[in-house]
Amino acid sequence: MEHIDRKHFPEQEEDETESDDVFRWSGKRFVPSNGVEETPQEEPSLKRSESQLFATVLEESEEELFFDAEENEGNIPHTSGSTPISESSPLVGIDNHCPFWLDIIGNRGGYDRVYAVSLEERAILRSEKDCEDLVKSSDAAGTVDATFSPRMSESERLRRMIGYIVSKPMRVNVDASKLKTFTDGRNKKYENLFLKRAAPSLSDRERSVVQWSGYVARARSDRHWVEEWATLTSRGLYFYHPEKRKTSFHVSLTDILSVDMLKAVDSPCFPGGHCLCVETLGRSYYLMVGESRKRDDLIELIGRLKVHTGELSKNSATSNDSQAFNLALLFESPTDSFLHKSSMWTCKHRRILNCKNFVFRTATALENDPVTMVQATLRQGLNAVNDATEALELTRSFFASASSLKKASVRGLSEACRLSFFLNLYHTMILHAYLVLGPPDSSFKWISYFNNTSYQVDDDIFSLAELEHCIIRSRMSYPSQFISRFVLPKSQYAMALQKGDYRVNFAMNCASLSNPAEIFVYDENSIDEQLDAAGRLYFKTAKYERKGGNEVAIYVPRICQWFSSDFGSNEELLRKVFPYLPRECQSVLLPYQSKRDSRFDMKHISVRYLPYSFECRPSLVAADWPETVS
Repeated sequence: MEHIDRKHFPEQEEDETESDDVFRWSGKRFVPSNGVEETPQEEPSLKRSESQLFATVLEESEEELFFDAEENEGNIPHTSGSTPISESSPLVGIDNHCPFWLDIIGNRGGYDRVYAVSLEERAILRSEKDCEDLVKSSDAAGTVDATFSPRMSESERLRRMIGYIVSKPMRVNVDASKLKTFTDGRNKKYENLFLKRAAPSLSDRERSVVQWSGYVARARSDRHWVEEWATLTSRGLYFYHPEKRKTSFHVSLTDILSVDMLKAVDSPCFPGGHCLCVETLGRSYYLMVGESRKRDDLIELIGRLKVHTGELSKNSATSNDSQAFNLALLFESPTDSFLHKSSMWTCKHRRILNCKNFVFRTATALENDPVTMVQATLRQGLNAVNDATEALELTRSFFASASSLKKASVRGLSEACRLSFFLNLYHTMILHAYLVLGPPDSSFKWISYFNNTSYQVDDDIFSLAELEHCIIRSRMSYPSQFISRFVLPKSQYAMALQKGDYRVNFAMNCASLSNPAEIFVYDENSIDEQLDAAGRLYFKTAKYERKGGNEVAIYVPRICQWFSSDFGSNEELLRKVFPYLPRECQSVLLPYQSKRDSRFDMKHISVRYLPYSFECRPSLVAADWPETVS
């Protein structure tokens, strides 16, 4: 596991000096937007290196520029999993019977990996080897591999196999004697250790600064926990292996917005575990202790410390004071605060953005319509980047709403519903990434940026590039540039759209100056009309130029060249985009169009492409539908 090189007690550290590794609030609140290329001077532009929360972009090395997002996995077809997560989903039973895997404290500063198994009112912990032996005696591997995403990590894959065997023993060919031995309550080696060890001794100086200490389990991902020794001081919560002097993780008191008990329905299905949630703006951190009294004491002490130090009022989410909001955004580790490298998935390059809250149990039924969920999230994101008077509360709500999209199930939806969902999700991810990271600061960094920035949705994970090219455009062409075949992912998703529509090229807005300044919040009932309206918005920058004689040149957006295979020949392109061109361009082309079949005489028409700008505007707004586009 990764360790932060810090001293055991931060009160003894030397004062940190501000450097390139320390990120601070810039005092400005930029909002990404798109605009037509011909009038960039009308609004200030957002440089791609400027973050809206802190001045950083995703780091990349030369070797990270060119990679397939399915590296080390191969192009594994994912043809199953067409059933949405519902009462019939095997994930419900899996989460109820094998809620997580755990790195439990071992000897010599190490950890042993065990799996939690819930059996009615009791919980057992079994070693990784015991789990592997049980799986080998069954045919669960084939079922799990055929049902779930190929992007599962090996630990998550083993968890699902164990959960499937225990929850559905009659449906699995498994050695009955091995299953009985596996679930036998007499083997309590790890249960007798987990959160029950003797406390390590503290020196007098350590006791003078520690307000609370005890063994806890900390959630590292939605299905992965780690057991640690934790201490609470006036500066924050610190976690470490009890045999080591370096903290493995910490949460600063200044970052904490709230702390509360986690309801049983929101906690992992693990009898005897008492959970609490420590909320910061970008992330919520979940802890499990062995006794409810210890949990309540920790909650009370954190609240008391924040009141005593003045942090509670400073970070209050109900405050509308812009200065209070600025102070709340002084994060020591912004990457840890706003992005997550989930151990549930093979995400060597991907970092998950919608990580504000973890989801420990699969929903037993669809509580909300996925399209409605993502529409609400997108609107919250637009509000968060446009309303500075309630910046903290709006941003906090947006991050929480984005993380709730993990529970969205889209694979059982109609094509129109999925298209609406994914277009709204694309713009939600763009807003989220630019709000936290700022846009990339060079055209080449867009490659790494779009391949790294990811969401977890519908029991799978995908980057912005995968959402665009492997889900939304899965039945459409790849960009015509030679380099695209090497840098764009080729992942396959069961939730991918099955129909191609060239108008999608006009609907996806990455917030560059060459895109419109507005986006639609798409609805499945109006998706066809909205795509046409998006085309009219997109082609507002198109223009014409008369040449000598009867010659005329039509200038269209560069995307028509990049995805030329979606449009066909130049003549076919003009026929498809003609309804979206400005009226003056239509008037110029009409004399060259056949009244019989609407074809254009291309002898006197040339098609040219407008330059593309990667700069971003500081505002992105929702287009009113249908009033703003006629």
